[in-house]
Amino acid sequence: TQHDLCQALGYQPDRAVLYRVLRALLREETLLIESYGFRRKPTKYRKAGAELSTGSAGGLESS
Repeated sequence: TQHDLCQALGYQPDRAVLYRVLRALLREETLLIESYGFRRKPTKYRKAGAELSTGSAGGLESS
């Protein structure tokens, strides 16, 4: 989740900066979109080369 990402970073980045970095990682194919968000369901990202997750613990989410 976004909360998990902020915990890993040690701070809460500006929302615009966070999404700019996510877009750059998607362009570089470092991250892939596992599932697209809709309404209150966040988009789930995964590391390129990683297996698809079956639960919420395996993906990086952004809300």
